[in-house]
Amino acid sequence: RESGGAGLGLALVAETVRRRGGTVSVGDSPEGGARFEVRWPASPW
Repeated sequence: RESGGAGLGLALVAETVRRRGGTVSVGDSPEGGARFEVRWPASPW
């Protein structure tokens, strides 16, 4: 990493999503770089 930051952003997102029944995954993007996928359950209302 070239600039500042604590590196906690993705960990916080992953834990927040997990606590609400979702998932976060990362893989390669077809365009290059990373692709992040967040899956969140549909609202029951």
